[in-house]
Order: sequence, then structure tokens, then C-alpha cells
Amino acid sequence: NLSHEMNTPLTSIKGYAEAIEKFDITEEQKIKYLQYIQKETDRIREMYKKLLFLSYKENTKVEFNKVNLCNIYELLTIELKDKLESKNINLIFSNNLIEFYGDEELIMIALSNLVRNAINNSNENTKILINSYEKENTNYLEVIDEGIGINKENITKILEPFYRVDKNRSRRDGGAGLGLSMVKKIMDLHKGNIYIESKINEGSK
Repeated sequence: NLSHEMNTPLTSIKGYAEAIEKFDITEEQKIKYLQYIQKETDRIREMYKKLLFLSYKENTKVEFNKVNLCNIYELLTIELKDKLESKNINLIFSNNLIEFYGDEELIMIALSNLVRNAINNSNENTKILINSYEKENTNYLEVIDEGIGINKENITKILEPFYRVDKNRSRRDGGAGLGLSMVKKIMDLHKGNIYIESKINEGSK
């Protein structure tokens, strides 16, 4: 899977670089090809960072400290501002956890990946909810979208590294199918679980 994922962007980079070097192209085409190269390079870098994370955290113990969820929500709004505005998606927070302990950086990574995934699978002019609450002595963090949903047969597979429901759209969005496997790893490190509920054309939680 890794070999396949790396080969696709590398082939694109090589092709566009050769076109710039060998062919008589306009300045507009040159800029367009350079933008493609930059985009594919960014995709490889993101894949590399995520693979390093998964490898590094394999045998790492989490230090549990008080997590500032409001701070995470504010950072998410800044980090994902462009992606949200491109689809006119409203990100709404509801925090009902008085105290929450874990690794704040890892929780930030988990929520960031879940919200990015929700944005990629949402239509324009919709909303994404992030809820945090306690129920029966268990803490819950929820990300709920109004997107395209996931078939039941795919729900059990999407936590596997490199698995993507829609490969073409995932590549277009820059994904390598590692985001949700990172979320699962983070939940494992916190001795927690990840649950997915989804309905086609209604959204996912």
C-alpha cells in the first residue's frame, strides 16, 4: 500500500518536471505545473509525517494531564479556517466536560483528523458539530457531519491504514487513508475506543 501511495505522486512530480524542462510551454502552463508539483510534494510530506507518528507512538506511553478542550477548539477553527470557508461549513462546538485528562497534543491531532474527514465528506452550506460530554462515567468526544455518509460494509474497514472509501476523491483532497487509523491509535493509547455511526446522504458521527 505504501509503495502504491508513494508511486502515484512521485510519477506526477516527475512528469510535470520533465514537461517544464523539455517542452515549449506557456508561462501560465508552467505556473500550473509547478502548483501541481507543490501539491503532490505536500501530500508526500503529510504521508511521511503521519507514518512517522504511527511508528513512533507504537510503544509510547501517554502522559495524562488536564486537557483544555476550549483551547483545542479555538486552534481547530484557525487551522481549518480555509477549508471550512471553501465550502461555507459552520463548525459548532458544545463543551459539557468539566474535566478531561489525556495528551492534549494527541487529542488535537485526533479531532483535527476527524473534522478534516468530515469537511471532505460534507456538502457546501452545511454544519459540523463537535460535542464533548460525560455519560455513565465515560467521556465522549463527538464529531458529527451532514455529509454523504458511509456504507455499512466500509465502516469496519475505514480505520485500517491506507483504506479509502473513494480513492479518487481522497487523492484529490490530499488524503492517503491514514487519518482515521491515527485516530484509532490515539484512542488506543488513551485506553479508549472509537465508534462510527453513519447513514448514506445523511451524515456520520
